[in-house]
Amino acid sequence: MEGITICQSIIETVQSLIHSEDFKKAYRIGNCFTRKRKLGFENLMYFLLHQSKKSMSINIIDFLEDFPQLGIQELSKQAVAKARKGIHIQAFQELMRVSCSMYYQLSASPDTWHGYRILAIDGTTLQMPQTKQNLNEFGTSTNQTGTQFAMASASVLFDVMNDIMIDAQMNICNYSERAFALKHLGSLDCLNIPSESILIFDRGYPSFDMFEELTQKKQLFVMRLKNSTKAMEGADSNDIVIHYGPKYPKGHDTLVRVVRFSLEGGGEETLITNIFDPEITVELLKELYFLRWGIEGKYQELKDRLQLENFSGSSSQILRQDFYLTMFFSNLVSIMKRTVDEEIAMKVKASSSGCIYQSNRGFLINRIKKHLVKMLTGMENVTVTLELILLQSKKIRSQIRPNRKYERKTKLTRRKHHHNRKPCI
Repeated sequence: MEGITICQSIIETVQSLIHSEDFKKAYRIGNCFTRKRKLGFENLMYFLLHQSKKSMSINIIDFLEDFPQLGIQELSKQAVAKARKGIHIQAFQELMRVSCSMYYQLSASPDTWHGYRILAIDGTTLQMPQTKQNLNEFGTSTNQTGTQFAMASASVLFDVMNDIMIDAQMNICNYSERAFALKHLGSLDCLNIPSESILIFDRGYPSFDMFEELTQKKQLFVMRLKNSTKAMEGADSNDIVIHYGPKYPKGHDTLVRVVRFSLEGGGEETLITNIFDPEITVELLKELYFLRWGIEGKYQELKDRLQLENFSGSSSQILRQDFYLTMFFSNLVSIMKRTVDEEIAMKVKASSSGCIYQSNRGFLINRIKKHLVKMLTGMENVTVTLELILLQSKKIRSQIRPNRKYERKTKLTRRKHHHNRKPCI
């Protein structure tokens, strides 16, 4: 029941923040929310946490019908849009930080890999609403017909073993992945996460400057190199330790370990790391790097299940607010899912069925979304509601099929809707 305790603490903390005068003063813009209006700071935060991916008119009607005790008789789309301009995006970043930091503070036994916390950094692109402002602010991506689309870049620092997003960044379309990574390292220092960690990167991140930066910070890392790299040229082993650095200027070499292994489907992969422990063999490094796929699954959840790119407005401020609200909500779901999965595992073990099950993430997303603001406003008891969600989610479970593999598709067709990825909110 640890997940219920952590989620309860997060919800109660968010509840106190929303009603905190200090929080409002810190994150309001200018003199917004100084007058008493029907859509004040607290009610606006409730509205934003409650809204779904439906139209604004439907969201307003649903909010008024679901929360009559707030005393809002009517509300216009223009009033919501104007009020949202008064909240800084850092308020929503703070909600995400609360969900992350409280998990590490309260979790008794977070999952690790051989005693290490495994963190992955990866980026993605987000399609922005097609407005002139977004085309100018975020930049464009051009397709084969020459049509330009407003696009943004995003990056996440993700705990793959515990399904927690530690940090998230959003910027212009062509923003450097390495620049994102350096920002993530700064947030990692601020959070002071316990246990030694290993950062996993894909092949877009290796650079001499990045190796040097990580080494100076005494941060362990594993990165994928292009197979054409010169690091393995002339090597008589698939596991070597070398000084790696630029030819000019001299004296910037970094001691690294480079390994190469074969893939089951054919081909090879090359990794570079500063993990020199002989007990971490090539096979273990191969296993470690493949843990990075957890962040790919997280992006699929964000874009399909939580419909991250289905923004509730078109201005850059609203886009960033939606971005961090989605990250906060995803962390809340992940924490709850961990407890539901443990309960399901105990039940299945007692029945000796031989099958492996997990909670249905889509169902869990829907239930938490439906009840979150009701718990925040005091309409529902937090503990009772979370226990009800746990009980319901234990019954709606999905079977895990170990070692299931699919052929990787290199050419993807344009599909916006998938029969096995239904919207949940």
